[in-house]
Amino acid sequence: MIQNNQTDDEKELDLKRIAKIVGLIIVALWLISLFTLGIWISKGNEIGDSFGAVNALFSGLALAGIILTILMQRDELKLQRKELELTRKEMELTRDEFISQNYTLKLQQFENTYFQMLSLFHENINSVTSNTKSHPYVGKRLFNVFLQNIDNDIETAFRNRFNSIENRKIDEEFYKFHEDEIDKINIDDFTNYFKVVKSIYQDDLSIYFTTLLNILKLIDKAEIDDKLYYISVISSQFTKSEKLTIFYYTISTNESSDFRSLVEKYNLLDGIKENMVINKNIYTEYKPDINMKYLLL
Repeated sequence: MIQNNQTDDEKELDLKRIAKIVGLIIVALWLISLFTLGIWISKGNEIGDSFGAVNALFSGLALAGIILTILMQRDELKLQRKELELTRKEMELTRDEFISQNYTLKLQQFENTYFQMLSLFHENINSVTSNTKSHPYVGKRLFNVFLQNIDNDIETAFRNRFNSIENRKIDEEFYKFHEDEIDKINIDDFTNYFKVVKSIYQDDLSIYFTTLLNILKLIDKAEIDDKLYYISVISSQFTKSEKLTIFYYTISTNESSDFRSLVEKYNLLDGIKENMVINKNIYTEYKPDINMKYLLL
């Protein structure tokens, strides 16, 4: 198949050929005009006409010179365009490299801070200890003891309520009463029990949740791509009782609090099941809708 489009080099060669042909034609026409006017014969009265022919020659050569000048300028502009294009591409490569280096630097700075905070987070919880005879604990055993104390506190409240009932039935009926009362607890009721028990372990829990919040804020504000990866690094190390404590802590905080917002934003409560929560009411009552998906499934 014959190509119709000529390259720039072919077009430039054609213009140079045209310029040469024009020059040769001008010279040829000038020579022909000399013979026509009879400049070579000795006729004095016609010598003046030769100057007109000479002027025509110089005019033609001037035209050829203009064409050559245009071609030279065209070449210079072409080279300038190529240089500008190369400069632009080089600047784009430099910019992309700078962006890549800048991102790598930010990522390194983030990871250094992140893993330092994560290490501190684990050191804090592992160093937690209590030597009380009734409920001793070390490290993450705190969450088991904490949840057990909530259950005990609720049971004590129900026991007092049951004992205050006139004509109450035998003590064995308390367990049926307990089950009925558990099913009636809503988030507001549970929050009251939770806060009472939390006040007992305030020092240990405060350090834990403050550090966790700072880590979540660090991830949230970081200019990195895969934030969920760093969230998963934390959540994958949660024990069952630890995650359940985070769940109870979350529902007991204000809906607009930073902790609750970040927990819901990054789906930190993923894995909480209905049978883990104290009753179905609390489980179904708390289902924050994020991107049309429930956190608790």
